[in-house]
Amino acid sequence: MNYRHEHRCVVCGSAITLHQGLRGNICADPQCQHTLVRRQQRARARMHECTRSAVARWRRQFPSAGDAAAEEPMVLLPANTKRLVPLPERRRRRFRDYFMRSLSLAAARNAGLGGRTGAPEEPDRRSCSAEVPATLAMLGSACAVCRGYCCAQGGDHAFQRPEVVRAYLLQHPELRPRDVLNAYLDHLPRLSYQDSCVFHTRHGCNLPAHMRSQTCHDYLCRGLQDLARPQQGEAAVQVFAAAVEAETPVRAALIRRPLETASEH
Repeated sequence: MNYRHEHRCVVCGSAITLHQGLRGNICADPQCQHTLVRRQQRARARMHECTRSAVARWRRQFPSAGDAAAEEPMVLLPANTKRLVPLPERRRRRFRDYFMRSLSLAAARNAGLGGRTGAPEEPDRRSCSAEVPATLAMLGSACAVCRGYCCAQGGDHAFQRPEVVRAYLLQHPELRPRDVLNAYLDHLPRLSYQDSCVFHTRHGCNLPAHMRSQTCHDYLCRGLQDLARPQQGEAAVQVFAAAVEAETPVRAALIRRPLETASEH
């Protein structure tokens, strides 16, 4: 099937299939693919140069940090720049409809256990860095600099798949399905970021941690992965974190172990 009016190669402009569109809007021509890789490499280099510029500007505003600040590990993060808006009723309905389908499937699976105790299909909420509280604290502080760019993937479903809801039901056997539905609906905020997850607010996720999906607990962007590596997240006393949009620094902070952070600017 051809999708000539919907998808075109970002390099040569030729029509591509839906599958190619989902894989980066690039055609099968090796030359186009090589060109795209070079463009991505140049874009990453520009992003890192922006980070160095942000560090220089930050040092001018915080001279008390001393010359050693230039040697601090740095992480580059995406920046959430969406607007806070009243959560539309249509988005509330979409989440409710999606959650009710997941809840129905989850309740049916639990009923099929015949009263036996079954393990949740979602794995236990663990992280590779869970044994290093200081690293987790630094990751949380870095997320606060970004303000939830990745949360946009939650959309109107918040990753509340049947296995997620089933895990919650097994953890709370005293609750009826209606109670579970109301508990989630009660956490829908009045204001959320436009075109992001329905639970995404100025203060982060409006859902308590035990009601979120494993995806939300485990996902680390490239910047957070760099921070979690032992040579940075484990050993560093402080790390400079910069949130960037379109190669322009938006927010920055010096993150110190375990919780203290410098003022944002």
